[in-house]
This record gives sequence, C-alpha cells and structure tokens, in this order.
Amino acid sequence: MEEKISRRDFLKGMGAIAARAVLGLNPFEPVRQPEKEKQLAQIIRRGPSDKPWVALTIDDCFDLEGVKKILEFCGSYKARVTFFPVGRMVEKDLELWAEVVKAGHELGNHTYGHEWLDVNKLGEEGIIATIKKANEAIFQAAGVAPRFFRPPGMYGFTKLDNYCNWLRGMIFDCSLPFVALWSGDSYTQAIKPGQEAGETEEKIVERIVSVGSSAKNGDIFLMHINKWDLGAIGRIIAGLSDRGIRLVTLSELVGLVSPEKNDDISFKERRKS
Repeated sequence: MEEKISRRDFLKGMGAIAARAVLGLNPFEPVRQPEKEKQLAQIIRRGPSDKPWVALTIDDCFDLEGVKKILEFCGSYKARVTFFPVGRMVEKDLELWAEVVKAGHELGNHTYGHEWLDVNKLGEEGIIATIKKANEAIFQAAGVAPRFFRPPGMYGFTKLDNYCNWLRGMIFDCSLPFVALWSGDSYTQAIKPGQEAGETEEKIVERIVSVGSSAKNGDIFLMHINKWDLGAIGRIIAGLSDRGIRLVTLSELVGLVSPEKNDDISFKERRKS
C-alpha cells in the first residue's frame, strides 16, 4: 500500500531543500549526522586528598638493576609504586617485569623508545606505533594491559590546546584511558654538573618527606632511576611510611583498584584483571 505524505511534511521537506540550495549546497545530498564526540584520555595530575596516600612513579627505567633495588625497598614497607618503563627496556627482561607486577606494582606506558610525541618528526602512524609497541611489550611480559600513559618530556601536554587534545584522542584509541602527569617532581633535571650526589639526595628526601614538605594526600611524584633518585628513594619510602603515608599505585590512588584487594590478589588473578 502506497504511503501518503502529509501536506505539512511535504512543505517542511521542500523548505529544507530550498534552504540548502540558497546556501549553495546540493539540495538532494543526504544530510550527514554529526559525529559522536571523540573520547579523550583523562589527564590526571593528582589523586583524591581524603586519604593519606601518595603515588611514586618511576620513569624510563633504563637501569634494570635499579628496578630490582626499588623492589627491595618497597618490599620492606609493603609499599607499591608505578613504573613507566620504555617498551624496549621491558623486552630486555620480561621475567623481571613479570615479577614487578607479581609484587603488586603497576606498569604504565612511556612509549617504546622514549619518543617525544612530535607529529612533525614521527607522523601520526609513528606516534601510534610507539605507543602500541610499548603496550604489547608490557602485555608480553606481565599479561596485563596498562591503564596509564606518560608522555616523554611532557611533550604535547605543557598546555591544554588542540594538539594536546588530538594526542589525548589518539592515546585513548590505543586503549589507554588516562594520561598520568604529576604534582611533585624530584627536580633531578635541574642538577648542576659537578654537584655531589649525596647533597642532592638529601635535598630530594627533604623536599618530599619532611613535615610541611610537598608530600600531601593524593600527590603523584615523578622520579627516575638515576644515582640521585635511586639514592633517595629508599629513604623516601621509609620516611613517608613513618609519617603514616601509604604508597600506592596510580590505579589504587584514583580508586580503580582497592589497595586491600591488591594486598590479597594472587598473581594469576592479577594477570587476568
């Protein structure tokens, strides 16, 4: 049976055709529906401040022996940290990184080879490739998919602009829902040549641990595995623990995982999560 069009709908349709013609558009081309808003990875600089928790995050991890030392420090205080190793360092010792996750620590994505996310140098495909290759290395080692991405050199994330949002969309599409920045830094990048390592270690410990220092509930601290940070991190873990501040992973800090559950979860169960 032929469907009849009401006079009202006919006039409405003719009006739309006329309007498109006036605007110089093809009046008979189907109207495109607006695309769904692209999802962006959420930027996190700190966690909630309602609990005495902080997160230590360790970038690069070019020194695998240093990673082992940090595991020892953490084990003494039941502390957990989040490592952001570059993917090529994960591939160098898959068993070590499996042990890191087994001990309750977290792995984040820091690209495969510490590439800055400069589209003029890497191109869009190159940016996607280095992120995905790091994801694959982490999954190969520990059987877990990272949740957090940290941009090398903070490139593209020094201000919230169109380029930053473009990167956030690409990172989200690489199955990374969060970009982890930080609220505190050990400031080792500002160390002057020739400065004594011991002096610098003391300053790092004082800056983070001392009462009235920068360590506040919900803080995310950025550190690296170098002689200064590595010399300080054991005392930082001890000092914060003595102050009653709990060191947790990023997922624990922002409420994605319960620390109590993480205390009890087996390695086999964690690999499935």
